[in-house]
Amino acid sequence: MVWESWYWKLRLKGLIAEIETLADQPDASDLDISNLEIAVFTGFFLTRKLIEAETKISFKTENQRVLCQTSGKKPDAPLVDVMNRFDTHKLYDLDGFVKSHISLKKVCNIFVHSVFLWMVYDVEEYSEGEGVVVGVHLTSSYDKQKSIYWIKTSEILRVFNSVVADSLDKLDMDRDPETREMKVRKA
Repeated sequence: MVWESWYWKLRLKGLIAEIETLADQPDASDLDISNLEIAVFTGFFLTRKLIEAETKISFKTENQRVLCQTSGKKPDAPLVDVMNRFDTHKLYDLDGFVKSHISLKKVCNIFVHSVFLWMVYDVEEYSEGEGVVVGVHLTSSYDKQKSIYWIKTSEILRVFNSVVADSLDKLDMDRDPETREMKVRKA
């Protein structure tokens, strides 16, 4: 699907600019927040497609670890489903986040398979109903019964910038003798 990576990276670069602009608006409209959500989601989808292409980003970039925080589901909380998935404060321990590092591919999958994606605001600096977006809370269809993730906007931007700036220096390919499938080895 990804023949040339430069235009995928160009689109990702545009999303970075959009995320920087929208996340920094203390009085963002519902439409702006929706566009921010779409930009973040799309950025991780583009990143996942570049990873899956196998020949578009370096091993170093593909295997980077993403800084996040995780917290578990409350022990007495009901099963997370389509009707209650937005009641995060009732379902998850939002005061129990612990620092974690997870693979870029896993983060991409969490976003692509997200059940919800909530913007987290810096409300201490602003009046009620306002604040810049400092990160996201989300979980995936695979993790929804056990955990929630908190990823800072700055970390999302760091990841996207690393993908945009990446170049694959060396690539070795040969056919598997048994399956005859082309195998890729990146430097």
